[in-house]
Amino acid sequence: MWSGVLPEGLPEARIERVDGAIFRPPGAEDMQGLRQVCGIFRPDGSPVPAGTASSDGELALPSDPPSAIAPHREGAWVYGGLLFHHFGHALIYSLARLWAVRRLQEDGVAVRGVLFHRRYAEDPLAAPELPKNAQALFDIFDPGLPIVASGEVETVETLYVPAQGISTTPDLFIGLAEQRRFYRDCAARIAPNADPRDIYVSRTRTGWKGNHLFEAEIERALGEAGYLIFHPQLHSLEVQIATYRSARRLIAVDGSALHVVAMAVPQAAKVAVISRRAFYAWAIADQIVAFAGCTVQVIEAHAEVYAFSRGLGRPSSWSKTQVTTDFARLGAELVASGFLTAMPDWRMPTEADLALRMAAAKAKVGDDLVLTPPRVRRREPFYQAHLRPEG
Repeated sequence: MWSGVLPEGLPEARIERVDGAIFRPPGAEDMQGLRQVCGIFRPDGSPVPAGTASSDGELALPSDPPSAIAPHREGAWVYGGLLFHHFGHALIYSLARLWAVRRLQEDGVAVRGVLFHRRYAEDPLAAPELPKNAQALFDIFDPGLPIVASGEVETVETLYVPAQGISTTPDLFIGLAEQRRFYRDCAARIAPNADPRDIYVSRTRTGWKGNHLFEAEIERALGEAGYLIFHPQLHSLEVQIATYRSARRLIAVDGSALHVVAMAVPQAAKVAVISRRAFYAWAIADQIVAFAGCTVQVIEAHAEVYAFSRGLGRPSSWSKTQVTTDFARLGAELVASGFLTAMPDWRMPTEADLALRMAAAKAKVGDDLVLTPPRVRRREPFYQAHLRPEG
């Protein structure tokens, strides 16, 4: 368990002012899967680099400057990037530049609002309405300025283009200091909803998105030990933050719910991340320590790794892997780290239980879960954690 030292060499928190900026959102022809072509340009047509890298450099692709520009937007604006509809994408990518608002205001810069590219050229929502998930985020992570999503090519009198404050790449996963402060300050506006308590953040109701095959047994044992079993997807973001702010001890299988934990959990809390993907468990532990300053334990208690046969070994397959659990190791580490006072009385799954889980996966997904062979396991992504154990 550790609460390491933040590394040096993080990207610089820069804000570039562009007068007469050309705002080029995605067009109907610009969708390439998750990727979209969009960007910000200077009046001479040269691209503004921070205006294209809206996430990991792949969700937004660079483009040529538009040939025809009609609308003109007056005043000074902050560039927000792409406005995503998906909750997880919006949480990380669409909030990644809002750190800059406070700095600009402290410097006495008067800005009218935050200007986003619409995610889709033919968005079913008419401006100024926002996607439901995005609106829920801005209700809490409120920069104090109007939020506008535009789908038109236009010039902007003055556009402030901040560097991204967080992303899913290793160099930005823990976020810039100003981005972390923005998230934490906003989350702190919501009061904890109970006295300090122990919480288990469950994935048992997320379907087959990647998990421990027998997580229900982990959930049962921790519930019997007095942990609140919390299913974040069943609650509003406000309730999630209020719940995590009440945490004394918090345990979770690695997953995107832990981004919100990082933004809300108290510094005095103890967190355990049970890995299902070693690379991501260490990455999210880094993020929680960087954001909250609390101590975090990574427990690598997954045993066999299974993946759906279609796309086996592709980068996307690692997000949906299903693993069996080394229950002896999990229990021993939870006791040794102070998350439990006694070894759980595990109800150990049998081969018949495993066969039933495999059948349930195929019935739901329409594909077989297969054991990931060593040659594929060697290609599992690796995250070199910034924050190393003390000593």
